Amino acid sequence: MGASLRSTTEDYKMDDLVIFESRWQQLIRSKGGEPSTWSEPVVLAPNNAKTQPHPGYDAWEEQDKLSTVDPVNLDLKENKATKRSSMKAVGNAPETAKLAEAYVINTQT
Repeated sequence: MGASLRSTTEDYKMDDLVIFESRWQQLIRSKGGEPSTWSEPVVLAPNNAKTQPHPGYDAWEEQDKLSTVDPVNLDLKENKATKRSSMKAVGNAPETAKLAEAYVINTQT
């Protein structure tokens, strides 16, 4: 008897999946510290394929499915808007990363 999760986003019918960082993750990243990242264990399927929970092994480990965007009209350190005279009409392009390397979590100590 064996159990498995999913290997690919195709298995979940979510090939175009992108997870955007939340506001609190953005704030942690902007402070320049060394936050903890989520560690999702690999589950070997009966056929020895590497699997993981949603969104699957490939999305966690192999593909850039996390998207981050640095704001242009918000001062993250001061947590307030840029002066109107300095605002830009076009924002920054999103950057992507692997969930296994960059999905920030908050740990209570």
